[in-house]
Amino acid sequence: MDDREVLVGISFLAIAIFVMANGFIKSIQIQRAIEAPLQEEVSSVVQEPEQLYEFQTHKIKYQIYHQWDLNDNDMRYLYHTIVLEQLWINEPFHSAFFKILLLLDTNDFMIVDPNSKVVTLNLRDVKNKMSTSKSYQVFSTKEIVANVFRRVLAKIFKFNKTDAQSITLSICIIALQKSTHYLVPTQQGDIVTDILSKHDGSKDIKHIISLINERDEQLLFIERAFEYALSYAQTYPYNDQGVKSTAIQMPSNLPHKVLQHI
Repeated sequence: MDDREVLVGISFLAIAIFVMANGFIKSIQIQRAIEAPLQEEVSSVVQEPEQLYEFQTHKIKYQIYHQWDLNDNDMRYLYHTIVLEQLWINEPFHSAFFKILLLLDTNDFMIVDPNSKVVTLNLRDVKNKMSTSKSYQVFSTKEIVANVFRRVLAKIFKFNKTDAQSITLSICIIALQKSTHYLVPTQQGDIVTDILSKHDGSKDIKHIISLINERDEQLLFIERAFEYALSYAQTYPYNDQGVKSTAIQMPSNLPHKVLQHI
């Protein structure tokens, strides 16, 4: 091989090496061009400040009536268990139920014991005017209402909220209808109308009361709860003369609601 051929071979080899080197450099440049945005994206994600969220531990405040506006422990129990624990603070139910509790709390409503012996007394006053009074054993309406609810609340809460609230008011009204204040002609103000005067679901409540009194199968557990409560409740001596001379104290204005934690 002469010198010329050697030079040609070296030239081709040099060109090949140059082409390969140039291609390798371009490959690296392309790879860097591809990786650069990815690195920037990763960098931007990594560099984002960490967001910290505080766990909300404070209790929410609600507009409710003060439990201590009720003197009787059973009435406070019913307000706490039915209204506060279930958050049944929607109107008009909230105010209607509290009004009933105030009515029961303020007045000594009694339900006559059907098994009680009635003692009739004929008395003459200083003007020789004859008056007749009857004495008998009675149950405290407050105690009966509380004991009925203790037995039926779990079942009531299985109904949808609207129906459950209507059933709750119906039980209270039935208890009032059974009470002596309501049965005495001279004291027979329309308690039911007064309680439901501002309640949108008054027709539904009256319908539920009719179903309970008719021992409707779906609501039969309520009538049975009344029977059970009356069977085991304590009785008290009572004279109907006291009923005639005692006016029913209807709560005309409800106390102001207060913003409280529940």
